[in-house]
Amino acid sequence: MSVAFLTMIQTQTLLDLYEKRAALLGQQLQMLEENYQLGLTSALDVYLARNNVASEQSRVVSQKQALVQAFSQLQIAAGVKSTQGELTPAMPTFNAANYDSLGSEMALNRPDVQAAWYELLASNKASAASFKAQFPNFKLTASGGYSADEFKSLLKGDFLWSWVVNLSQPLFDGGRLANDYARSQSNERIAKSKLQDTLNKAYGEIEVELANYHAIGERVGLAEVALENARMAQDLSFSQYQKGLVNFTTVLDAQKRALDAEVTKITLSTEQRQQIINLETALGRPLSALFSLNLES
Repeated sequence: MSVAFLTMIQTQTLLDLYEKRAALLGQQLQMLEENYQLGLTSALDVYLARNNVASEQSRVVSQKQALVQAFSQLQIAAGVKSTQGELTPAMPTFNAANYDSLGSEMALNRPDVQAAWYELLASNKASAASFKAQFPNFKLTASGGYSADEFKSLLKGDFLWSWVVNLSQPLFDGGRLANDYARSQSNERIAKSKLQDTLNKAYGEIEVELANYHAIGERVGLAEVALENARMAQDLSFSQYQKGLVNFTTVLDAQKRALDAEVTKITLSTEQRQQIINLETALGRPLSALFSLNLES
């Protein structure tokens, strides 16, 4: 449902952008037509402006239809039947500091890890106790999209094997636990192996999602810079056109670049939100805190 939810937000945001642009271009067209009546603007500029306004109005109509479809898909995903609805997004603040440091215990929230843990617990409580006592202590960071050296070693198998194999090592004096492990059944060894494989998979998925989160954050930052420059160029081009320094096609080109930058920023912001959901899913944490949904008939 998260994909449908984010698609709904993106579609609505784009519609707001297109409507705002259509209104702005309409104001420009009105000014050009008035100047044309005064002989200050060429007929070509007026025709180009009219075409620009018509194109933007057509985009608005198309986006409204896309919004209807997006809302319908969201209703299907949410299991809600209504013809009208109100979306109340409550997305988190996407601050990289929230994911700068993730401890190894993060994987314990995952359902697959919990299932493997309970299987080991059922096979041998002593092994489970050993697992809990010797759980590795390391941190993951999103900096540069790479994890800590200890994590890399763990993914190679060296570190993980060391403490998983130590599940069968004595914890108390006299070797009592070693004797217990010697009498363990094959299901315990299978449970240990499954736990190791599950943890390897979990940490690998988390590392990938951390790298993706870091990458999308950088792309959003660059998109914001590009958008700021595009807006400045758009305003400057129209100002220069009014002074007779550039032709109207220059204005149209600047406006197109600004629109493209706006759309890119909105699209990347949606991808960033989806990446947060992907990372939280990999961590095994509930998504209910990330957003709320209100669909009313």
